[in-house]
Amino acid sequence: MAADLVRLAAGGGSGGEPPRRSASIEDIFRTRGPEGPRRINFGGGGQGGFNLPPRANGKSWWPLIVGGSIAALLLVTSVHQIQPKEEGVVTWLGGKYSRSLGPGLNVTMPWPLQQVSVETVSEIKAIKIGGDSEQLILTGDQNLVDLSYVIRWNIKNLQQFSFQLDDPELTIREVAESAMRAAMAEQELDQVVSGEGRAGIEARVVSRMQALLDAYRAGVAVQGVAIEKADPPAKAIDAFKDVSAAQQDAN
Repeated sequence: MAADLVRLAAGGGSGGEPPRRSASIEDIFRTRGPEGPRRINFGGGGQGGFNLPPRANGKSWWPLIVGGSIAALLLVTSVHQIQPKEEGVVTWLGGKYSRSLGPGLNVTMPWPLQQVSVETVSEIKAIKIGGDSEQLILTGDQNLVDLSYVIRWNIKNLQQFSFQLDDPELTIREVAESAMRAAMAEQELDQVVSGEGRAGIEARVVSRMQALLDAYRAGVAVQGVAIEKADPPAKAIDAFKDVSAAQQDAN
C-alpha cells in the first residue's frame, strides 16, 4: 500500500498510464510562435487570415462576390428615376454634355463613363436684393431712394443653366440690379415712395431681365419682381417728411 502511494505521488498512475506533465511557459510560447496565437484557417489555402469555405464544387466564392459587386455598381449608376418636377443632365466623363433626361425611368451608360445631375426645374426660387443695408438707387428726378425687392425665377432650360454661365444666381442678381436701375431712372421719387409707379417699375424690370438673360442664354425664366421697400435715405428722411408736409399745407 505504501509502495502504491509512492508510485502515485511520482505520477506513474495505477492503470499503466504515462506520467502527466504540467505545461511550462516555454511550451506555451513554443506552440504559439513568435507572432502570437495561431489563427484558425477557414477553408485552408493560406498561412493564416480569413478564407471563405469552398463551394460545393470546390471552387472559391471570391469570383462570384467580385462579379456581383461590379454588376450592382453598373445597375445603380445606369438606372435613374427622375421625379415629375425634375430634369436630369447627362455628361460624358463629368464634363461634355450628352443629353437631358425627363421624368420617369431612364437608362444611361454606367459611371464613370456617364454622370447624371438632377435639378428641380419647376421650383420657384427667390433672390432678395437690399433690406439688410441701404440699397440706394437714383430716380429720374435726381433723388436717391432706399430700395429692397425680391426676384422670383425658375429654370426653363437645364442645359443652358448648367453649362452656359459659371454662376447663374450671381448673373441673375446682377441683371436684376441693372434692370432696376434703368427702370427707376424713368420714375420720380414721389411716384416710387407713394407706390403709384411700383407696378409699372416691376413690369419693366421683368421685361428687361428676361431680355438680358435670354441674350446670355442663361436658361432662366423670370416669374416676377416685388418691391418690398422704397424709402428715402435714412439721412434725408426727416427732410423728406418736412417737404411732404409743406406740399400738403400748400395744397
